[in-house]
Amino acid sequence: MISHNYVFKFDFFLKILIENDIKLDEVNFLLEFPYIRNITSPIYFLNDTQWGGIKALTNINGLENIDKEIEGSLNQWKKFVESETPELESIPQDWKNKNYFQKLCIIRAIRKDRIIFLLK
Repeated sequence: MISHNYVFKFDFFLKILIENDIKLDEVNFLLEFPYIRNITSPIYFLNDTQWGGIKALTNINGLENIDKEIEGSLNQWKKFVESETPELESIPQDWKNKNYFQKLCIIRAIRKDRIIFLLK
């Protein structure tokens, strides 16, 4: 039996999604992390799983070119990825103008250890 509390929370969550025009593919990325497997990272400071997450982000509307941007601005992205608190930093280049949920997706791909701090 499902608790009424869970039903209420789920209903509340759906209303937030609808009101803020958050896309389901962004929610799916956060919850399931559908990274691309069996891919080798060409970026020396990203492991294969992180790079697979970045490549998966390119399937989300508004994040299509993030892989190319990272490859083209290695120093800026390295500094961001290796920051102790990337959730407090501006995402390099035009990616800093993305909505909150898209920023969550980017952090999820490259620094899953910091996602909880972004949610606080």
